[in-house]
Amino acid sequence: MIPSYYESFGMVALESLACGTPVVAADVGGMRSLISSDSLGGIVQDNSPARLAEAITRVLSAGQEGAQAIATRRSLVAGYGWSVIADKILGEYQEVLSSYPVRVSR
Repeated sequence: MIPSYYESFGMVALESLACGTPVVAADVGGMRSLISSDSLGGIVQDNSPARLAEAITRVLSAGQEGAQAIATRRSLVAGYGWSVIADKILGEYQEVLSSYPVRVSR
């Protein structure tokens, strides 16, 4: 459970998903982009205890602790590995450089 008022990205949520556990979090920072389906956990509008408790109850009663749910959570995390992030950054640099009319020689 991540009842934060503020999160820039949500590393704790990502680490939890890497372990195969669902995450219930307040709708702050990048949580919505990480927890994008019910099999990953739940997002609540704010961090009120009642809403968090309802979401936790919903996730626990869903019975999604099978191997498929755990694999789904872990596969999401694979998209945040350093090699994937490095490739995305390199692609951004290449896009910026390709928009300049003059090529930089090496």
